[in-house]
Amino acid sequence: VFLILSLLFFSKIDHLSFISEEFYLILVLSFLAVSLIISIVFFTLYIYNINKNEFVSFNSLKKTFHFYQVFDILSFISIFLTVFLWILLFIITPVEVSGSSMENTFYEDDKILVWHIGYEPTRNDVVIIDGEGYYSNIPFVIKRIVATAGDSIAYGDGALIVNGKLVAYVTYEEFKIMVTNLSTGESFEADGVIPEGYSIVLGDNRTNSQDSKSIGLVKDEDILGLVFFRIYPFESIGIPVKNYK
Repeated sequence: VFLILSLLFFSKIDHLSFISEEFYLILVLSFLAVSLIISIVFFTLYIYNINKNEFVSFNSLKKTFHFYQVFDILSFISIFLTVFLWILLFIITPVEVSGSSMENTFYEDDKILVWHIGYEPTRNDVVIIDGEGYYSNIPFVIKRIVATAGDSIAYGDGALIVNGKLVAYVTYEEFKIMVTNLSTGESFEADGVIPEGYSIVLGDNRTNSQDSKSIGLVKDEDILGLVFFRIYPFESIGIPVKNYK
């Protein structure tokens, strides 16, 4: 039942998941079928075992106890796999880094964990972004949020200034793109403030990154989750450093 209900949330993780929605549905139905079969078989044996005796003997109690032991073990395994699968799909998802846009923070083939549930875009966080609508053939990208809704932005001395702090050296043409919703053509340069529901993202490898300098403002709803831990390579395992590059 828990897995079936979780199908309602599957669209939230889209292509970031390592399995398709169809395969997940098959998996859910398989779990349900196995659980029902286990329950029916063991409780049928239990009822038969009790009813075939006119009195409850010590041996019948021992058999009943063994039935429960086996049923408990199988139930525990089923519940553990259910929770583990759900955590991987909806709360923490393993992702592999591709490309060099986040060097020297993350490198090609780094294995990272992404947090989904309840995440709100926060300045300086490294995040995974849905690439659809921003890139022609890239399903999702890893970038750092450098400005969020309500942050003041400006251009001066060849640089992007966020809340009075120099963040990155960019051209004026790049700056104009960064403060524009390219899907609508609406620019917020004159406002000097990031609008609600949008963020500016950059790669830590500033000179080799397709980010807000070319794709403009990113919708917060397209930010899929927070990169909060690196699990490989082992010498670099740990929490990503939260600072501007």
